[in-house]
Amino acid sequence: MGAALDLLRYAASVIEREINAVSDNPLVFADTGEIVSGGNFHAEPVAMAADAIAIAIAEIGALSERRIALLTDSRMSGLPAFLVPEPGLNSGFMIAHVTAAALASENKSWLILPASTHCPPRPIRKTM
Repeated sequence: MGAALDLLRYAASVIEREINAVSDNPLVFADTGEIVSGGNFHAEPVAMAADAIAIAIAEIGALSERRIALLTDSRMSGLPAFLVPEPGLNSGFMIAHVTAAALASENKSWLILPASTHCPPRPIRKTM
């Protein structure tokens, strides 16, 4: 969990810095000479921090799934299989592990893809 905690702390520091930053990318319209200063925020640092948070959460989920697997495996935990006194027809906590495994796989397959890299480029305003 330490690596995930480090990543969450990193993301928190980026978000805190960006929330407190003074950022302004003024819009300059060459054809009219107008300059509009509207605090146009460039959110890429925040987007990358959000991607880091997603990675950390997915890792926490993967570690949690492994802990459930170890707990329900009688060979590893020394406890009754699936945490029920008479395993077999009674599947006990097996469904908790199956659910955790499915969610961990879903996280790793597409939920943690870096969304910050999928932003379309901004259109360029042409002047005539």
